[in-house]
Amino acid sequence: MEMNDTRTSVVGAGAAVVAGSLWAPRYAIDFGPAARQAMGAQTNQLPGVLGEFTRQLLTVIPTRIEATGWQAFDKADVMLFACAIVALFAALIDRMDSPSSPPPRRAG
Repeated sequence: MEMNDTRTSVVGAGAAVVAGSLWAPRYAIDFGPAARQAMGAQTNQLPGVLGEFTRQLLTVIPTRIEATGWQAFDKADVMLFACAIVALFAALIDRMDSPSSPPPRRAG
């Protein structure tokens, strides 16, 4: 099945989106001031050493934790990237193989 120029562009754009999404932040947890304040209020209710340990633990938690697709997916990220590259090359090869205009007709 031959692809037209529009379909080749769509396949190429889709492959670029899939490949590019692997670098986008996929999962993020934000421990902003409101979240820290709410957790701090809960730790004040804990008794003695447990409460102190929990408060100290809250001080070492970063404000934002995020993971990209490369970090979040185990081995699926490599497969997604490979599929995107294969789709892009298949579309480009098909586009190079197909003539850009129909062959001229012979008079006769």
